[in-house]
Amino acid sequence: MEKYNEWLCTGTLNAATKATRQMYLDIFSRYQDRLSANNGIEFKYSLMQDILESPAPSFYITPSSAAAFYYRAMAYKRTLSKK
Repeated sequence: MEKYNEWLCTGTLNAATKATRQMYLDIFSRYQDRLSANNGIEFKYSLMQDILESPAPSFYITPSSAAAFYYRAMAYKRTLSKK
């Protein structure tokens, strides 16, 4: 909600990566669609929680972040097998 309100007030969205920016924009568009479907009746937090708990339309992770996560997980697995 903080990012959404910031986006509404400033018209800009500060995000670390392009993937994160796209994630926020998708969440915002889903929120606005649901809000208009409810004729503008706002249940901000329950509506946003419902959106955030539903499946994402795509992955919002860069290939380099995915690779880093994979290698950290494999390293952790190796440390467990040594014990």
